[in-house]
Amino acid sequence: MRVAFRTECALTRTTTSKFIPAPKGQKSVTRYFSPDSEEAETVVGLEAMVLLMRRRRDTMVTVRLGGISELGEEFPIVINMLCPPCPRSALHALVTPSSLPIRLRPRHSLDNSCIILVAPLPKGWLHQHAGQAAANRTQVEEWLEGLWQHYLGATLLMLVGRYSKGNPMAL
Repeated sequence: MRVAFRTECALTRTTTSKFIPAPKGQKSVTRYFSPDSEEAETVVGLEAMVLLMRRRRDTMVTVRLGGISELGEEFPIVINMLCPPCPRSALHALVTPSSLPIRLRPRHSLDNSCIILVAPLPKGWLHQHAGQAAANRTQVEEWLEGLWQHYLGATLLMLVGRYSKGNPMAL
């Protein structure tokens, strides 16, 4: 899974429970069963950003199953599957204010991520600075993009989400 999703972190586990949501007003149920049951499933955990970036490249993921033997790498089974969408709760968490302060990286650690997310932005911030005119909004966005390119060496600035029409939630 790490190779298929091009990430260093992919957690897998076998689950022996199934959450069954109930219709509105009724109580949901969790069913438990043995590990050798046909209902047992393998659950793969990935970071939200890994799923987002993977789906931007392609909707299909190729998973190669096999291993390394004395003959070298062997992948006898290749599965092409649809890349799962990023859960809405994870997307919401990316732009929702947190009570936790921004965590600093430990000293001497490396950050290999090529993505910086600035969020949440104050509601209505773009209209405050640019007004209602689309040309002014475009001018502010171009100015911000210039700042990012000049000071951070960024290649792209993207406005993420919307509080309402024309007001992005994040950069």
